[in-house]
Order: sequence, then structure tokens, then C-alpha cells
Amino acid sequence: MNLVAGDRFTERAQSRKRRKRTWIISGVAIALVLGGVAWAAWSTSWLAVKQVDVVGLEHASEAEVLAAAQVPIGTPLLQVASADIEERVSQLRIVRDVMVEREFPNTIRVAVTERQAVAWLERGSTPWAVDSTGLAYRPLRKKPNHLPRLEVKTSDAKTIRAAAQVAADLAVVDPNIFGRLKSISAESQDSVELLLDGGKTVVWGDSGNAEQKVQTLNALLDVPARRYDVSAPERPTTEK
Repeated sequence: MNLVAGDRFTERAQSRKRRKRTWIISGVAIALVLGGVAWAAWSTSWLAVKQVDVVGLEHASEAEVLAAAQVPIGTPLLQVASADIEERVSQLRIVRDVMVEREFPNTIRVAVTERQAVAWLERGSTPWAVDSTGLAYRPLRKKPNHLPRLEVKTSDAKTIRAAAQVAADLAVVDPNIFGRLKSISAESQDSVELLLDGGKTVVWGDSGNAEQKVQTLNALLDVPARRYDVSAPERPTTEK
């Protein structure tokens, strides 16, 4: 009995050793295969860049974005520095955001989000689209009728930013009032005024408290007047 038990113990021990060797060999084989695939992906032309797709464009040209991106055609996808491409494309004034993605086996995808105009201003004799940050980012072929004009000194970046922020807030908070805007003027960040259709003037003040000012203005517009002051929305006034 003892001899039989010893043989069984020896057999189980040998079986465990065989399984362990099998696991080790399998693990090494898998690691070699994965290493080979990783090496091929990193260093060979098997997964090299052959195509660049640019999406999200409305006003910018694809050629302009490609020129800025400088995607290295023929470079393995895993060696392409996406962050560097994003940095270069983001330098275009019209670009608000950009994301670069690898699409295997051979494509780099450049997804652009353009800036959106909330107003326009005139530089020399050329109208320029202005976004919510006050950046004049794109020349226009003609003066737009659907956006308010910013009547602000083009050298006064802070005041332009405040006026543009008011336009952006109105576009979101009350599109109806935004649609009635003809122009936004300001001598300083705290002296923003709106000109509505019909010649009505609204003293807006600074760019804060947009929702409260809109609520107050909507209540006041039923009062016949040529000038409405909501710069202090809790204490509004009107002038006939």
C-alpha cells in the first residue's frame, strides 16, 4: 500500500511539473507573438499612415488644415505624435478645438471644431466674424444681417470680449432678443449698450447677470420707451 501511495504521489508531482512547463512555454510563446505584433505595428510600414481624413469643416479649407497638421505620411501610426498635430492645427484662428485619432490600419483622423460667430466688427473696410471670446477670427465677404455689429474700438480687446460675451449670452438665454439685435456698443467693459430693431436702446452695463437682465428687459419692453436700463436689473429704468 505504501508503495502504491508513493507512486501516486510521484505521478501527481510529475503531472504538476509538466503542466507548469506547458504554462511557461505557452506564456513565452504568447509573449513572443505579442512582441512581434507590437514590433511590426511600431516599426514597419504594415500600419503606416497612408491617408488623412479631415472632418468638421464649415468655413476652413481642408488644404489649410492639412498644411498646418503636417501629418508624416509613411510613418507607422503608433509613432505619430497626435498631440503635436493637435497643437499645430489649433494655431489656426478659425479652430476652437481639434482632436486627432488613429484609425487602423492606415488613417489619421483630424476632427476640427470651428469657432462660432456671435457678432461681427469692421476692420478697415472688411467685416470680421467674432466669437464668444471676442476673437475676430475670419474675414467675411459681406456684412451679415443675422449677427449684431460690435461698435467697439478694435484695439480694445477687453471691451470687445465683454461685448461679445453679451452677444453669446443673449443667443443662448433669449434667441428672440438676440434676433432683434442690430448692434452692441461699448466704451468700456462696464458700459455695454444694445441697439434693437425699431431704434430701442438697452443699457446693459457689464457682461454679468445675463439671465436676470433678460427677464427684466422682457418685462420692460411692454412699456413704451426709447431707452431701457437694465444694468442694475433689480432697479431698472426707462426713458421716453
